[in-house]
Amino acid sequence: RKKINAARLACVDPLNQEFGFQYFADTFYSANYIESDSLPTMGVDKHLRIYYNPKFVLSLTIKQLAGVLAHEVMHWILKHADRCESGGFSPTMWNVAADLEINDCPKLKRCLPDDCLQAENFQFPEGKLAEWYYSELCKAEEEEEEEEEQEEGEEGDDGDKSEDGSEDSGGEGSEESDGQD
Repeated sequence: RKKINAARLACVDPLNQEFGFQYFADTFYSANYIESDSLPTMGVDKHLRIYYNPKFVLSLTIKQLAGVLAHEVMHWILKHADRCESGGFSPTMWNVAADLEINDCPKLKRCLPDDCLQAENFQFPEGKLAEWYYSELCKAEEEEEEEEEQEEGEEGDDGDKSEDGSEDSGGEGSEESDGQD
C-alpha cells in the first residue's frame, strides 16, 4: 500500500514534470484501493474501486506504477464500463480496445511497463476511440476465424479425391452414372 501511495503522490505532484497527472488528483484520492489476488495485475470498476494484485504492484517501479494507476483512472474518467454496457460489447475485447485508446497518451507511454498493449502491436493507427479499435479487433477476429475454417476445409479435402485426382463428394451414391446401362 505504501508503494501505491508513493506512485499516487508522484502522479499528482505539480513539480514532477515527468508524470504530470495533477488534473487527476481528486480521482486518485477518491478511489478506493482494494488488494486482490484474484486478478493478475490491476483493474478498476465503474464505482472507482481500483483492484490490485500486491505481487504485480511490487514488480513495478514507482514510475511504472504511476503510469498504471493513471491508466486505471483514465478507464473510469472515460466511462469505459458504461460505454461497454451501452454498446453491448464483449467485455474482454472491449477491455483491449479501451486499453488501446488510453495507452497512446504520450505521457502514459513514457511510464507504462513495456508489455502494455499499444495500437502499434495490432498495426492500428494511434489516436482512435475504443469503439473504433473494438470494430477493428472484431474484423480481425472474424478474418482469423474464416482463415481457420478455410484451412480446416482444405485439410478435410485431402481424402476426397479419387485415384485419377477428380473430386468425389464421398457420400452415398457418389458414383455417377453416365446414363448408359
